[in-house]
Amino acid sequence: MAALKMFPKSVAPVRYFLSINRWIEISFKNNYSVFPSYYVKPVFRKEQQSLLEGTEEGEKLAHTPIKPAKNHQTSSAFYDDLTRQFTNYIMEGGRKVLARQLLESTFENIKRLQLERYNKANPSQQALIEVDPKVIFHTAVENSKPLLKLTSIRRGGVTYKVPVPISDKNAQWVAMKWLLTAAKDKDRKIHLPEKLAWELIDAFNNQGRVIKQKQDLHRQCEANRAYAHYRWS
Repeated sequence: MAALKMFPKSVAPVRYFLSINRWIEISFKNNYSVFPSYYVKPVFRKEQQSLLEGTEEGEKLAHTPIKPAKNHQTSSAFYDDLTRQFTNYIMEGGRKVLARQLLESTFENIKRLQLERYNKANPSQQALIEVDPKVIFHTAVENSKPLLKLTSIRRGGVTYKVPVPISDKNAQWVAMKWLLTAAKDKDRKIHLPEKLAWELIDAFNNQGRVIKQKQDLHRQCEANRAYAHYRWS
């Protein structure tokens, strides 16, 4: 209010609204961040810091303003960003503790199933069986990522399904969505951790419903390749 009294009544409201519009423009440009756009994301993992040590990129980061790490980003050996994202996708109604328990039970089921196969296998085949749930989870998500997607483009009053490349971030979200949807589409007598463990193991071995869904999507994109030029027109 003191700043408005410094200007005449006809000028103060105009300058006030101009400053508000300027603030909104800066906020949209920085995605509502309190840090300027030249601030870079932090490197909080010790493995990544050791790789940057002594390199030109590391020297550049040493003299660049850096944003603080978020409250869930730690250098702990148990931190896994992909697991954290998948926990958020499982969560419903803000019950994150329940979502973590379901994912931990899923990893326990994967470990149990893989150890049973490992103990029953021949010594020559045991080296081919993966028993680490985190490795199985990461590989399953990677195997489930689609390379293309279909988007609707309207030309001449007709809507075409046009195949376009998909970004890695979006492909990762689609893969985890498919895995979770396949796990939820189950018999009521089967608990989510059991079904999700089966789906992850199947995707790890490049088989199952999610892999078939990805292949069907690629097949549709191949069938609609004649409409690919509409992407640029």
